[in-house]
Amino acid sequence: LCQSMVYLVGAALAMFVFEMYRRGPIGACIDFAFGNADSDARICLAFMTIVWTQVFLACLKRKVNHYLNLWGDDVEHSSTVKERENDRFRGKLGRSEADENRLVMQVTHRERRLGRYLSGMCTFAFILITLLFVALIFWYGARLDAEGYSWAFDAAAYAVSAQIKIVKLLWDTVSWTLVDMEHHEMASDYYNSLGFKSFVFQFINAFAAFFYVAFAMQFIEKCPSSVPGGPGDCWGYLCKEMAVTFIIYCAFTLYDIFFSLISMSLRLWSEKRELAKRLGPDEAAPELSFIEQQAKMDEYDGAAMAEDYIQIILPLAFVLLLGITSPLCSVLALAVFLLQIRADAFKLTRAHRRPFPNRVHPKQRGGGLGVWMEVLDVLGFLAVYTNVALIAFNLPPFTSWGIMKQLVVF
Repeated sequence: LCQSMVYLVGAALAMFVFEMYRRGPIGACIDFAFGNADSDARICLAFMTIVWTQVFLACLKRKVNHYLNLWGDDVEHSSTVKERENDRFRGKLGRSEADENRLVMQVTHRERRLGRYLSGMCTFAFILITLLFVALIFWYGARLDAEGYSWAFDAAAYAVSAQIKIVKLLWDTVSWTLVDMEHHEMASDYYNSLGFKSFVFQFINAFAAFFYVAFAMQFIEKCPSSVPGGPGDCWGYLCKEMAVTFIIYCAFTLYDIFFSLISMSLRLWSEKRELAKRLGPDEAAPELSFIEQQAKMDEYDGAAMAEDYIQIILPLAFVLLLGITSPLCSVLALAVFLLQIRADAFKLTRAHRRPFPNRVHPKQRGGGLGVWMEVLDVLGFLAVYTNVALIAFNLPPFTSWGIMKQLVVF
């Protein structure tokens, strides 16, 4: 990803050079940060993003298939590694359908269907409540803006940034209960469901406000009165909101990356300190063995892996879907990815226990990456339509053509 991302960053830097030639260094820096660049340059960047997305996905699939073939996981074969059962599965003892002489924990098909239906409905309700919070923020911002408070929509942008993080914390609390209701017997199925639900929710939570500003605000209510592009410029407000929110999101991502590393180091330091106190100054504290260190570490389960995937995919989604609003985001995303790589390497070797081995099945959804390959395919699909929609509905000369002609262009 980082190797491919360099090409997209190069396209954004080419846009910066073009703007520096047109407006000078200071104007180019402002344009690069907030997206107030010439529409022709932004259209070129949008099409470069679309092409880059499709090439990246094709190269990624080829790389995944290469390693599946290299490791011998591209063919069906029996494995000596037993698939891990879900520790959170709760059922009743009953005779196994495969062997009636064995008693196993199980639930009825009716209970499983009902649980998955209730889990889906509760997830949908949680998403609706999140969208309601976003709508209330913008409704109150529009009301204050109409009363003459020019800072109202700027405050709304900061409120949306805080709302993204706060609601995510609430989701992290309830998501386990929602997936428990689905009665998954295998750990891989459980964590795939948890990861997919978490991504869908966090994607809607992060992008609902941007899609509203980009495609609905100009038709539902008036645009902010104080934005970089002048009164009534929804595009200028979108660019500013994107820059502010993405920078704050990257800051929270860096916090999440280093929090587990710091907490692990503090636990080990605290234990060594307590042991030194008990032994006294005359006796040196023994070094912890490998097993003892592993026992102090956090488990790297499917939930931790899903969170690592999301921390990579969501910043990538910002770049693919809304990168033309703020070309600076591709540079920030590359920096976050590089830090994430080194932090994950340290986390997997120093801060987490050795993960339980899980063999990849060649017929599983998405191939070697599982559900995350499907997520990337959906992002590639959305990148095409979102970038074209941003051009058709927000950039000149199309903004003066009327809604029907804009729909034809789209």
